Amino acid sequence: MNEGMALLTASSETSEALALIIDGKSLTYAIEDDVKDLFLELAIGCASVICCRSSPKQKALVTRLVKSKTGKTTLAIGDGANDVGMLQEADIGVGISGVEGMQAVMSSDIAIAQFRFLERLLLVHGHWCYRRISSMICYFFYKNIAFGFTLFFYEAYASFSGQPAYNDWFLSLYNVFFTSLPVIALGVFDQDVSARFCLKFPLLYQEGVQNVLFSWTRILGWAFNGLSSSVIIFFFLHLCNGESSLSQRWRSCWLGDPWCHHVYMRCVGR
Repeated sequence: MNEGMALLTASSETSEALALIIDGKSLTYAIEDDVKDLFLELAIGCASVICCRSSPKQKALVTRLVKSKTGKTTLAIGDGANDVGMLQEADIGVGISGVEGMQAVMSSDIAIAQFRFLERLLLVHGHWCYRRISSMICYFFYKNIAFGFTLFFYEAYASFSGQPAYNDWFLSLYNVFFTSLPVIALGVFDQDVSARFCLKFPLLYQEGVQNVLFSWTRILGWAFNGLSSSVIIFFFLHLCNGESSLSQRWRSCWLGDPWCHHVYMRCVGR
């Protein structure tokens, strides 16, 4: 292990890539508690790592070691019963249906018929799904922050009297009906580029690896957008209804008018 670390240090100075090949017998000692951190450091520094003649338990332990120590998302691919533990231990398990039975497929998250389909699964569907899920979650934050702060501003103008800002039916159907279609469309049909371009430019996959679309900067940007939208919507409706719209003990629930609902839905569901 120490010799491998020395070779790794020497290769970093010459910009040479190293590959690590370890068999099952050596792997038994490499994943012991006293040396597994050193083994992981050596494995991460290499360009490729091959664990050959390893048992199903060793496959699962190596996957658990990488997942727990690095904090990265792990993906395992298997086609037989000896890969079940590895598939279940990884964050994403891809099972290949073949001559070795269906145990791997039944224990995996995603099943494919042939190994060559893995390229399209990752580069095309992986890129699309990451973009769709990230945008959908950020949009959920946006529309609910915009909705919640209009209620807060109204109650502040109403001296926190408890006067309802919206009709009960609008509150009940806001997430269920009024804003559900944009979320469904975004989560099902959104495609920034075609499948052909995803395969032609594999670097697009780095968008998900680097977590570009679901970083704290992007989440806070959507949250600020929701806050600014709520300010614009509330004060626009307040000015349209006149300065006395919230006076006289707020008997007129002006945010509950249908045209106010229409203005709000046009802004949030754009």
